[in-house]
Amino acid sequence: MPFDIFKKISENVLGVDIGTFSIKVVEISKFGSQVNLENYGSVKSYDFLSNPFRNFDEKRAVNIAVDDTVNAIKAILKEAKIESRKAIFSIPDFSTFFTWFSLPPLNEEEIPTAVEFEARKYVPVPLSEVTLDWEIIEKKKNKNGIESKILLAAVSNEIIKQYQEIASLCGLKLLALESEVFALSRIFSTSYKEAIGILVDFGATTTTINIVYDSALQRTYSLDLSGNDITKKLMDKFGIDNPLKAEELKYRIGIKADRKRSSINAVVSEIMPFVEELADNIEKVYNDFYNTEKKSISKVFLSGGSSLLPGLKEFLFKKLGKEVIIVNGPLSVKHNEFLDSILEEKGVFYNVALGVAAREI
Repeated sequence: MPFDIFKKISENVLGVDIGTFSIKVVEISKFGSQVNLENYGSVKSYDFLSNPFRNFDEKRAVNIAVDDTVNAIKAILKEAKIESRKAIFSIPDFSTFFTWFSLPPLNEEEIPTAVEFEARKYVPVPLSEVTLDWEIIEKKKNKNGIESKILLAAVSNEIIKQYQEIASLCGLKLLALESEVFALSRIFSTSYKEAIGILVDFGATTTTINIVYDSALQRTYSLDLSGNDITKKLMDKFGIDNPLKAEELKYRIGIKADRKRSSINAVVSEIMPFVEELADNIEKVYNDFYNTEKKSISKVFLSGGSSLLPGLKEFLFKKLGKEVIIVNGPLSVKHNEFLDSILEEKGVFYNVALGVAAREI
C-alpha cells in the first residue's frame, strides 16, 4: 500500500494540517526521548482568499484548492524559515472510514488475510478504490486462545492523490497520511497520561467525539455541528456581512451571559443551542460506552478552535459533572520559554499538526 497510516517514522518531520479555513505547520526534532518544538506557522484563508482551502461535497469527499493550498504552505515555510522537507499530513476524519471488529484466535500470519476478508463486510465501497490500514487495539484471552480487536481505517485513493500532489508541488517528501483523530489521540495519550478519556474535537467544519482507552481509539462519532455553524448563525441573526466580525463576536462573548446587558445575552441565546447539542451528544456517547464496556470516564478533553468559546468549559463541567480540560499539545513538549504566552493562547490550534508530526512519542 502507498501509505501506512499506523507506521511510526523515526525522523525529524513537519506536521501539516490543512483545515477548511487555515493551514498549520509544526516542525519538531527529537533528541533521545525528548521531542522538541522547533518551529511553527499558520495562515488563514480569509487573509488573502475569498474561498476556503478545502470543502466537502454531498458525499463528504474532501476537495482541496490545490494551487491556493500549495502557495499557503510555501508561504509558511518561507516566513517561518522552516528547512525540513519531510512531512506527515493530516486528513479530515470525514474523509476516513473507521470500523472496529473482533477476530477469533489466529496465528499472526493469518491476521492480515482475515482483516481484508472482514473489511469487505464493512467498507461501503470496492476495496480497489481505497487504501486500508489497521492495527490491533486490544487482545482478550478466551477458552480458545487470544481474540484480537481490530481498528480498521480506509481512505479514498483519490484523496491520497490530492495530498501527494500538494506535497510534491511544495517540494516536500510525504512520509505518511494520518486522520486527525489519530493525531489528537496521540496528543491526549502522551500529554495527559490518562488511561481513558472522552476526547472532543470541536472544529470549524466538523465535530468528533472519541473514546480513547489505553492509548487506542475505541470509539469515534461524527456530528454535523461546527464552529462555522455558529458563525453563520450570528451573521444571519445580526446582519453581519463579514465572517471575521462574527468570529470576533463569538470568541469575545461565547456563552457568558450578563444580566445587565441584553445585547450580550442575545448573542449567548444564539450560541447556546449548539453548545447544548454538543453536551447532549457527549453524554450519549459516554452512556453508550459505559453500558457496553462497564468502564467509567471522569474527564472530558476538548480540542479544536471552538473549544475556546468563553464559558464552554464551565458549562460542560456543570452539565456533565466531569472535569473538562482543554488540550494544548504544544505546551506539553519542549519549547523555548518565550513561546509560553503565545502557546497558551494559540497552542490548541496546532494540536493536529503536532500530533501527526509526533508519531514517535
